[in-house]
Amino acid sequence: MKTFLTLAAFAGLAPAASAAIIWSGLQNIDIPAGLDGVSLDPFTGASQTTPDDDFTSTDVNFFLGGAGLRTSGDFLPARTGTEATSPVRNLLPGTSVDLSLTFGPDGVGASGGPGMEHLGDSAGQFASGEQGYLGFQLRNEGDTHFGWMRVTLTANGVGTIHEWAVADVADDPISVGAIPEPSSLLLTLLGATALLRRKR
Repeated sequence: MKTFLTLAAFAGLAPAASAAIIWSGLQNIDIPAGLDGVSLDPFTGASQTTPDDDFTSTDVNFFLGGAGLRTSGDFLPARTGTEATSPVRNLLPGTSVDLSLTFGPDGVGASGGPGMEHLGDSAGQFASGEQGYLGFQLRNEGDTHFGWMRVTLTANGVGTIHEWAVADVADDPISVGAIPEPSSLLLTLLGATALLRRKR
């Protein structure tokens, strides 16, 4: 019940969606503390804890509990600069993820490495063990989509990928925290209920 109330409160505070949004729903995927970590494809929702070094089936790899981050050329997180070693930014809810942000190239880094200080207590950093949001550009079949991901990254333990959302329409901005409007979710739920009743 507590989880449901938290989700209901979060959904009520989430910015309204202006375009179609692909939302993962609450996932809570562990980011292991080891070097393999977890790899994820935000478009399909597929994740794996076995190495995907060539990014053949995933786009982003969190490792060392989130202190490490490795991305494919199709997943570009919002960074403080244009280098692959520029720190990934922790965005505030409601921030527009669009071309006004800087999306660095793909790369590998760990917090504390040169330019990869995404964990810390300063503005724009992810506080270890606390939830934050990263924005990203995702290339899918030649199109660019913007998205956000709610994560808990840690410097010395298991992190979590809580949820994410991607704008369904190429090049459309998305607000951090935006999920499909409740009316859309309700219509989907009602349709599914009607189908189940019809089958009985």
